[in-house]
Amino acid sequence: KIVQFSKYFLELFFKKGYDTGKLMQNVAGGAGVKNIVFIAPDAELFNKGNRLKRNQYKELIVRQGLIHEGVQVALRESQKGAEVFVTRGRTAEAIRQSDVSGVVVDVPITAYDILRAILQAKKQGSKFSLIVYSGMIHGIEKLNELLQMDFTIHFIEDEADAEVKVDQAICEGAEIIIGGETTSRVARRRNIPFVQIQTGEEALIQAFEEAKRIMEIRALEKTRIKLLETVTHYTADAMLIVDESLVVRLCNWTLCEMTHLREKEIIGSKLFEIWPELDRKKFVEREEDKYDELLVFRGTDVLCSKTFIKVGKKITGMVLSFQEVAQIQKREAKLRRSIYVEDYRADRTFENVQGKSTLIQNIIQTGKQFALTESAILIVGETGTGKNLFAESLHSYSRRSMGAYVSVECSSLSENAFGKIMLGQVGTSSHSGRAGLFEIAHKGTLLFNEITELDIKAQSKLLSILQQQKVTRLGSEKALPVDVRVIASTSQNIREKI
Repeated sequence: KIVQFSKYFLELFFKKGYDTGKLMQNVAGGAGVKNIVFIAPDAELFNKGNRLKRNQYKELIVRQGLIHEGVQVALRESQKGAEVFVTRGRTAEAIRQSDVSGVVVDVPITAYDILRAILQAKKQGSKFSLIVYSGMIHGIEKLNELLQMDFTIHFIEDEADAEVKVDQAICEGAEIIIGGETTSRVARRRNIPFVQIQTGEEALIQAFEEAKRIMEIRALEKTRIKLLETVTHYTADAMLIVDESLVVRLCNWTLCEMTHLREKEIIGSKLFEIWPELDRKKFVEREEDKYDELLVFRGTDVLCSKTFIKVGKKITGMVLSFQEVAQIQKREAKLRRSIYVEDYRADRTFENVQGKSTLIQNIIQTGKQFALTESAILIVGETGTGKNLFAESLHSYSRRSMGAYVSVECSSLSENAFGKIMLGQVGTSSHSGRAGLFEIAHKGTLLFNEITELDIKAQSKLLSILQQQKVTRLGSEKALPVDVRVIASTSQNIREKI
């Protein structure tokens, strides 16, 4: 009967899948219990906890407290940084229902604990009653059948139940009461023999090892969250992370700057409160990732990318990143300048213009005035009068002097050549792509030398670019905004040509 009983309870209590051999092998280390608090509901468990602390779990915090006293202990230790609480029965349940932040690990009642209590009770009498909290053990109703003994079993839910159940057991003829600390107090007041279920050290070790594993998982999660926060905060893009209910759980400083909101005003808010222009049906309910979608975010044009967070097939959240279109254009202009400005730059200024006559000086002053505007400029003069010198000087004196200065000979620009040279082309497997002169001159100056020589069909393409301020590389469908100041020159008599 004892073997059958033990087998039944071992299966019952270890159905969580604990590898007991591995468990006992790992006990010797005893490390990793920092911020774990063992709250013993009675003095016996308190002493056992301290013994294990001395021998194996050096950093374990051991305290004593039953139910409400245990809750107060847990609150104090939580404020000091404790994260996992190990305790038993009703004390564990009371801490879970309290305001204590942290994880509660139950000390299990093992088969040996029950066996020891029953064997001790049999020495004192033949009729006894087992009174325990309903959550302390499962399948206990089969004890009578397994052991072929005649004893009663009562379950209690709180301290008030203990009075009623003990009195009920006495009325049923119980000579001895078996139970925990709460039941023992009532039994003493009723002056009836009592045997307390003692938790063995093997149960404490099992609970402490489970608490260690929980601490390891929590540490890993903290590391992952910290890594995510670091990546989020130090990326150049504005970022939001929302949960499955579209509540903001994380944002970065870039987003705070973009929204002019503080972090605490954003976190915990609904996504639609932060993003009033958002079309929920189009954006959120379509459960597909999107990249570089042009949208309006709080009145600003942005490129938005959304990525759904999935655990298995279930969506548990979403990551949103935003880039301001204006900032992209600035970065792009800077990149273009860094690539091309050395190869395309004006070396000459108005200081290089020779001549002291009033006419020359007046032209220089007029040129300086024109240079400070953003207007297109047409330079007319016979061959050899210095049109290119004045074009370079205009660029050097302008606000675009840090940008590229690009000069193109219009006489060589046929309709076909205009596309390749001015617009550029995308790369293919056979050749690499190249930027057109409009891209290179972005934020700088583009000189059309001898504009009157430009092919008539190429003129229509030039007109379209100047009107739209966009270019599309050959082989591409994506239009690229360009900001170019145009200077044109001719040696022809324009009025006569007209």
